[in-house]
Amino acid sequence: MFYHIKIFLRNLQRGGIYSSINIAGLAIGITASVLIFMWVHHERSFDRYHPDAERIYRVMNTIKFGEGDPWIFASSPYPMALAIGSDIPEVESTAMMYTSMFGRVNVGNEVFSGLSGAYVNKSWLEMFNYKPVDGSFDAFGNHPLSVVITETEAAKFFGNSRAVGQTVNMDNADYMVQAVVKDNPSNSSFQYKIMASVAVVLKEEMLQDWGNHNMITFVKLNAGADAEQVCGKINDIIVRNEKNNTTAFMRPLTDIHFETDQADFYIAHGNKLWTVGDIAFVYGLRQLCEPRHRKG
Repeated sequence: MFYHIKIFLRNLQRGGIYSSINIAGLAIGITASVLIFMWVHHERSFDRYHPDAERIYRVMNTIKFGEGDPWIFASSPYPMALAIGSDIPEVESTAMMYTSMFGRVNVGNEVFSGLSGAYVNKSWLEMFNYKPVDGSFDAFGNHPLSVVITETEAAKFFGNSRAVGQTVNMDNADYMVQAVVKDNPSNSSFQYKIMASVAVVLKEEMLQDWGNHNMITFVKLNAGADAEQVCGKINDIIVRNEKNNTTAFMRPLTDIHFETDQADFYIAHGNKLWTVGDIAFVYGLRQLCEPRHRKG
């Protein structure tokens, strides 16, 4: 072994600058390949850390407006989310997020802006594996004027003081902090820092309208449930409510990071087409109940 190392060093000395250039090029190539592999692995790992991720789907809708092109929506009407949870026994739980963000948050005399937040139900916190470090999701679910915040926001708002039990003011209403959760990992599609109870906005009359698509709806199916059958039952619900211009389909949670086909976007996305040099890698999106209509 030492003999081969000695020969290598001798040849390296003879090659001088040319050997150095070759070795540097090889090192750069290996480093670039490793970095590309790590990036691709990270992109493909999005949302796969959730327990039972393979049983979680988002309900999506295609809508035909008159004679124009149809549109794909990531959001659904609130009455549809309710009906799915009550009428389809194969659905274990239904998570809802109202697609409205917070402008400013007042904590004492301080004002915080530019925060990423949303209105969610208790099932959202449970389905998407939020890890509480203090407080209770039950308390969040039982009291409408409640919020859950991440550890980062808790430190920002309250310093070293305990956040649970304190209040923040948003949209001229005081919300009590009911739980603090760990920040989501970087490979999560949901990077909300503050989550208020969706019960606050459900009293709005417009949300009771089947024509109002403002609710992001995810379903977690029972183990062994047939996802295609569930999707068919969702469309039966739509037909019963005479929404003949709308067709529902379901997209697996683990595919939403790469979607680019809908008209409304509420989460940051990657790109289903990766280009490395002259080579393109396409990540195909899966869905249940192939939509009859597509945007464009």
